[in-house]
Amino acid sequence: MFGNPYAERMALEATYEDTAVISRPQPVKGDDGFTRPQPSPVYSGIICALSSGSDSSRQTDAQQNLRYDRKLFVQPDKEVRPGDTVTVSRFGRFLDPSPSVQKFEAVGEPLLYPTHREVFLKAVDLA
Repeated sequence: MFGNPYAERMALEATYEDTAVISRPQPVKGDDGFTRPQPSPVYSGIICALSSGSDSSRQTDAQQNLRYDRKLFVQPDKEVRPGDTVTVSRFGRFLDPSPSVQKFEAVGEPLLYPTHREVFLKAVDLA
């Protein structure tokens, strides 16, 4: 199996438990005649795996600031660009409806391998 990228890719994808929708700003002409960027799905229902990363969340007197990074593993033929919105349904490959849906922004340049693509994600939110 090792040395055969196709077989390695199939083995990796067999472990993916999540699904994702990747959206990208596309120009859309509004009723007022002006064209504005609107998020539009580029890929829907793709299988993937969400992995943990760093967490710099902090509690203040007024609120909990959530800031954390994640990695997304997807098929190598899926192009994900910085600024894309990634909505991940945890365990969405096996459970419908998914018990958890999380939204992220793709940051940085994804790493491309013959077997997969690693996409760096950032979540910034208030609790």
